[in-house]
Amino acid sequence: MICGNCGKQIGDQEKFCRYCGSPQGSPEPAPKRKSKKKWIAAGILAAAAVAALAVFLVLRNGPGARFEQALKDGDYDRVLELYQKESKEGKLPEDIEELMEEAMRQLYREYSSEEMDSHEISEVLKRMGEIFTGALSVKAGAVESLVEGDENFRRENWEQAAVFYQSALESWPELEEASEGLEKAAGEYRGQILDAVETYVSEEKYVEALEELEHGLTVLKSDSKLEDKREEVSRDYETYQKTQAVVSVEFTSEYENSRQYAVIRGLNQAGEEIWKKETEHFLATELDRVNEIGMREEVYYYAAGGTVTALDLQSGEVLWENEEFQGASLSYSFGSDGQLYLCGYYGPDFFAVDQEGNTLCRIDSFSAQYQWPHGIRCSGEQAVVTVSEAASGEEAEITVNLSDYSFELPEVPEQTPEAAAQMTLEEICRAVENYYNTAYHTEDYVVFENEAMETDGGYFLILRYQGGNTANVMASGIQVNTETGEVKDDWDGVWNLYG
Repeated sequence: MICGNCGKQIGDQEKFCRYCGSPQGSPEPAPKRKSKKKWIAAGILAAAAVAALAVFLVLRNGPGARFEQALKDGDYDRVLELYQKESKEGKLPEDIEELMEEAMRQLYREYSSEEMDSHEISEVLKRMGEIFTGALSVKAGAVESLVEGDENFRRENWEQAAVFYQSALESWPELEEASEGLEKAAGEYRGQILDAVETYVSEEKYVEALEELEHGLTVLKSDSKLEDKREEVSRDYETYQKTQAVVSVEFTSEYENSRQYAVIRGLNQAGEEIWKKETEHFLATELDRVNEIGMREEVYYYAAGGTVTALDLQSGEVLWENEEFQGASLSYSFGSDGQLYLCGYYGPDFFAVDQEGNTLCRIDSFSAQYQWPHGIRCSGEQAVVTVSEAASGEEAEITVNLSDYSFELPEVPEQTPEAAAQMTLEEICRAVENYYNTAYHTEDYVVFENEAMETDGGYFLILRYQGGNTANVMASGIQVNTETGEVKDDWDGVWNLYG
């Protein structure tokens, strides 16, 4: 064997080296040679370990890990910086959408726990919306709406809170926090609506109650409780309308301090007053300054001070006014087309107005031969106006074509001197009365036959006035030539008795 100290060859059984004296132990066995298979297995294990280490190191330092670390640190600026960088290089991890969704949820949790205020989270979400693309950008907007919903809820603005929660769910249906917020906000807003509706109904303001419900249903779409309430209020309103519907109008002409006015009241079936209107007060004259025209369909018409007014029958509100009529002691008739035709005792002789209050035609006077329009009726495409002949005072009818408002005057037979000579004194007196009453728009002029005096050419008559505080005061002397029909008065007036 070999000495372990000096390395020289010594005997196998020697306990001490003959050369250096060092003690010797049991001889070491000769080294065995390892098999080739064991070396291959060891190599494979080593390679696998190296590969696993490489994968670990790659994952540890890859984009997904960096995102997770940034989220763990609550560093949203870093999250957005990484997103922009990796997106530009096309290296966003496959689960980027899940990572960013978690980022937004984590952001909202920090806001809910008051670790950041609404302004801070809104700034981050706004940047996310600008940097993210596609569905992630939409979801960032959804979380913004969720935050706005919470802010409005805290201010007890239930309607706006519900609107924002709904907006959030439309953009991100799986956002549970928005669903929970909407349920709470909807409950509060629904209660607010129903309280307002009850108040309106108690005050019989059914229109306002229904408007409140309709508006609420634009926010809380298909809300069964609001829909049921709307049906209930609609039924109550229908019943109320039947009891409150105006079925008649009471028109009363009143006088006070030499002034005339009208009180107009809309009445329901029970005779209860639904609305009331009082006209302006007008100086009283021999003609009525206020006149009732009446109802047609759901409109009530009257005239006051020459102005024609149309009222809504149910509310009494003014629909329109026409100030161009300016007539008094009127007569009226409705055409089949709903248009209104009028005439005033002192004119106009004919006036037409449509259903919107627009003047269609105005005829001040058909002719000097005819005065005092005091009746009008419609017949098909024509209107017939009843007037008085200026000379005789007899009634006549003038027909107006409603298609173009042309009119025809009745034929008046020409009175010859021979025929005039056959006029009695009474007929002459009445003709003179009618002329002056017509000319001065009154009925107070009279001529008495027993005061008439014959002259060479006819008669001298006395025209008396019976108006005012005096009776039968002489107004003028009248010279009548029965041969020529010429009539002269003290006012230098000259006219012809025979037209």
